[in-house]
Amino acid sequence: MPTHRTLFRMSLIHPPPFHQYPHTRYQEHWKHYQKQEPGRDQIPNELLKIASNSLAPYLKEFFNGCLQNGYFPLRWKRALTAIIRKSGKDEYSDPKEYLPIALLNTLGKLFEKIINDRLSFLA
Repeated sequence: MPTHRTLFRMSLIHPPPFHQYPHTRYQEHWKHYQKQEPGRDQIPNELLKIASNSLAPYLKEFFNGCLQNGYFPLRWKRALTAIIRKSGKDEYSDPKEYLPIALLNTLGKLFEKIINDRLSFLA
């Protein structure tokens, strides 16, 4: 059975065909962004919605480069964790009464949606 390392090396020798991702698809993703708190990058989702026309060509080039080179920035893998009390509880002395929420980087979430979209298309 091949290992992950062997499969990765094989993928570098025979990479799948790469197709540019049009910036109109990026704008589609931004339109459907939910109102969520930003992560460590502190980029509000609303900012991406407002500036989507201006940012799309630049982010398209960056994201397409990341896709083509198999690169996912390390900063996007780090989350900011917020601890929130569960509602309707009388006592908060038990750690089970709290809920950890991981706030991921906004650009990382967008990039993951794009990767998911491309993989869904291929499947």
